[in-house]
Amino acid sequence: GSSMEEEQREDVSVLGETRNKVILCSSEDEEIEVEERVVSEMLTVKYMLDDSKELNEGGEEEEVKPIIPIPTVSTKILKIVIDFCQKLKDDGSFRPLVQMDETSSCGCENNSQRIETPSAAALDFCSSLDLLSLFQVILAANFLNVNYLLDTACQTVGSLIEDKSPEEIREMFGIVNDFTP
Repeated sequence: GSSMEEEQREDVSVLGETRNKVILCSSEDEEIEVEERVVSEMLTVKYMLDDSKELNEGGEEEEVKPIIPIPTVSTKILKIVIDFCQKLKDDGSFRPLVQMDETSSCGCENNSQRIETPSAAALDFCSSLDLLSLFQVILAANFLNVNYLLDTACQTVGSLIEDKSPEEIREMFGIVNDFTP
């Protein structure tokens, strides 16, 4: 398909300079190359990169791709998170819907608050995952500090259990009913 063709072409942005790459290393020690602009959605990694850049400021600018270990996230889940961040950067329909809430009273002059809700495209992305992957994505998004993915995945779980009985929810999550009156 198209994903192989995309990887073949040179990663050159509009201005013609090569995009900076970062290597993320999963819990299975598998290395995944990602554009820095995509990784910037993962605040945990972004802060690690910022810190390493500060440390290297004295030295010459050598072309070394930083390797960032992500020891708590499997390759499969890391690829899902990267895919989400990539879509967030490249696909406008993925971005959160922003509303201004005029009702919030924080006591400040401008008391309208930004409310971001996940877009339909982002919710569809999370809904397409199996339950176990969805839970692992929630843990990964929390660790990597991808707040929008965390919100979207949690909202997806919420909509899965909405209008279900406790028995149905226990069955869905494989919870044994150990409540004894």
